[in-house]
Amino acid sequence: MGLERIGEEVKIRGYLLIMLFFSVCFYFVCMFINHDFFHAITVYHDNDTFMDWCNCVVYYDGNPYIEGFGGNYPAMAVLFFKIFRLGIPGEVLSDGAYNLRGYQIPWLIFMLYNGVLIWIFTISVSSKLKLKPFDRNLFFLVFLFSFPTVFALERGNIINLAFVLTVFFYCFNDNENRYLKEISFLALALAAGIKIYPAVFGLLLLKQKRIRECIRLTIYGMVSFVGPFFLFGGWKAVLSFIRGILSFAGNRVARAEEFSEEMVASAQAGIPDSGSLANIKEAAAPAIMPMDYGYNFSFKNICKIIQEIIGVSLSERIVSVILILLCVVLLVTAIRTGERWKELLCYTLLMVLIPSFSGAYVILFLFIPFIEFLNGTTEKRDRKEGLGTDLFFAWLMFLLITPWALPDIPFFSIRVQPCPLTGSFLGYFLCVLLLALLMLYEGLSCFLGGHKRMKIVCGAATVILPAIGACCVFVKAYKM
Repeated sequence: MGLERIGEEVKIRGYLLIMLFFSVCFYFVCMFINHDFFHAITVYHDNDTFMDWCNCVVYYDGNPYIEGFGGNYPAMAVLFFKIFRLGIPGEVLSDGAYNLRGYQIPWLIFMLYNGVLIWIFTISVSSKLKLKPFDRNLFFLVFLFSFPTVFALERGNIINLAFVLTVFFYCFNDNENRYLKEISFLALALAAGIKIYPAVFGLLLLKQKRIRECIRLTIYGMVSFVGPFFLFGGWKAVLSFIRGILSFAGNRVARAEEFSEEMVASAQAGIPDSGSLANIKEAAAPAIMPMDYGYNFSFKNICKIIQEIIGVSLSERIVSVILILLCVVLLVTAIRTGERWKELLCYTLLMVLIPSFSGAYVILFLFIPFIEFLNGTTEKRDRKEGLGTDLFFAWLMFLLITPWALPDIPFFSIRVQPCPLTGSFLGYFLCVLLLALLMLYEGLSCFLGGHKRMKIVCGAATVILPAIGACCVFVKAYKM
């Protein structure tokens, strides 16, 4: 082994140790100094934890596409929740979603289910991650203590299953064992049937011109997505699902005057000194207030937050046009780039920024390009080429994965609306936006070729200046 590779492995170990250290510091602060900082990376509901799991297990009785509840979930996800229901006694389910937390059997099922997911994730990543055993164990600790993992486990959303299935595809889609490879295709198809947007990772095969495998994967995906709907009414159920998705996405904003006493009480659950309805009515709140300020990583939500902080107003049409252009750039960059982690990052950003109906747990998928990035740093190559991009990505992932004990931003706090924006989430939003701009720079670099001066100018315009601007936005938010 060359000295260069040894040096890279030492850097990776130090990098992971720093991430783990700051993560442990966060939980130390939460446990022994201020318990409220747990809310810096989780939802502000002390009495509604594991909400997605409890609600779906209890209420998915019958046909959700006729009865109205849960019409925004694909039928494959509904089937999984119905399977979980079979293991829970009827008298427990009839006691309601809130009371479900007080019974033993649902939590045994929940723990076993998540334990199996963690096991599959560990086995899959261990086969892919080109690190020494000690460094690989460090990575798994970083993963378990990370912000997106804790958020996803606390919600109990079925995205955990979709994520693990997508990781399985990423790790085994090019495996020499043809049976394992085919199972990985089925895993991605199942993930897409559960949450739709993991389907974007199928573009990996398309770029490699594995056409026959692309066709098989497409067939698996269509069967996985459409097939289960025929257990709930066929095409009528599909149309009901589409209407539910559009309705859910459209209702992500609410007018300030529509807040009720119940919404305020729900938002204030477990939060001391959080104000009252009178505070909300008297507050200088925006006319339109997104319900998901703190938890929605969509491009439109991030833009609304930044607009309100800097005092600029853009029409929704302009924001939509910018998003479309950004998506085109990410797709072109994924096609043009020669580094796998950048390609994977482009696909992940597409599924993070586009949907307006997915929460913070979608950040889990950034571990896929992160794993590929760690693999790339252990390979012997010219480290001068692309070193700046690598370092910037490493820094952003450190900020994005690590949990931070930062307080609410007053203007977006619980006193104004039921989904507060903490400093932690604002930092995460800005990091995701900077990752997109980093890939914009990568796309421009692919076209500029050897023009170093132009690359420097583009880097300053698309990465350095926005990074400085993000710091200014972060500081200004606390001064509002």
